[in-house]
Parts: sequence; structure tokens; C-alpha cells
Amino acid sequence: MLAPAFFAHLLPQMGIEELLVTLYFLHLSQGEGEMKEEELVGNPLLLRALARHSSRPAQAALAGLAQALRRGTLKRKEGEKGVIVSGAPLAPISNIYRLYEENVGPLSPLVAEELRLAEARYPWPWIAAAFREAVEHNKRSWSYIKAILRRWEEEGIDEAPRRSSGLDEVRWLEERYRRGKGGAARPS
Repeated sequence: MLAPAFFAHLLPQMGIEELLVTLYFLHLSQGEGEMKEEELVGNPLLLRALARHSSRPAQAALAGLAQALRRGTLKRKEGEKGVIVSGAPLAPISNIYRLYEENVGPLSPLVAEELRLAEARYPWPWIAAAFREAVEHNKRSWSYIKAILRRWEEEGIDEAPRRSSGLDEVRWLEERYRRGKGGAARPS
């Protein structure tokens, strides 16, 4: 089964050649996660599918493989010439639901919907960092995590390291108070 990140992040970026090569690799490798390059690009089913989109299906297969290798969805196996293996983006990766269950608790349908919306709205590194920050402060609740994400969206994530560093936290808070939420300095 493909990871949700494949559909949310990779699929919208892929051209038809890369997509077909990647999908046929997954189908033909049958869970083993590796196969010979010649078997993949010379597969009659793949070539027939590519022929619907290109007058040169063999070249389209090679181009699709090159794109998948550049992106990292497929890789060449180290030490073995001509063997293709699946890359990290195709492997199941942590998703926001698993992250929530591992760090906050059981998932309810209402929270699941909010998590789905947050995953669509915020970049994955922000989500992972917000969960990490909540755990570090022992504030294991979705409302706390959501507040972190909203704050980063309004103020920028660059503000977070200064705030959480603890070194100049008092000065940081004083400056933030002076600026106000909108960022403009308040009159003294």
C-alpha cells in the first residue's frame, strides 16, 4: 500500500512517464522492492501503457525512470549494476494520525478531521516540530499543537527558536509585547 505522502506530495509533481514507471515498478516487484532495470523499462505492460501517451514508449520508459531516480522515488541498488529498488518516499512514513496517537492519545473522529485539515494546511516539518515542542513542554494536546502551528503561521517559524532557546526569552517576550500581534511597535 502506498503511503499517504505519495498521494499528497509526490503524485502532484510527477509526469505521466515517471508515474507509470513508478507504479509498474511497484506492481512488478510484488513487494520485494527491487528488480532489474531491463525488466522494468522493457516490460510489455509498461510499454503498452506509455504508448498511449508517447510515440516512443521505450524512450518514455527510460525518461520516466530517470525522473524517478532524480526524485528518489526509485534508486539504484548499491553495489549491483542495473538493479532498481524503491526509494524512501514510497515506504510507509509517519503520518499525522500516527504522530497524534503516539504522542497525545487515542484519536477521535473530530480530532481526525482537524488533523486532516492541518496536514493539508501546514508543511510536514512544521507539524513534526510542533508535536516535538508540545512533548518537550509536556503539553500533549491537539489544542496546544494547533496553537503552535497557528503562531508559526502568523509570526513565522523563525520566531520559535528564539523563544524556545531560553537565552533571551524575557527580552523576546518584551519585544513581542511591544510589537503587538501584528508586528508593529506599540508606542512606549
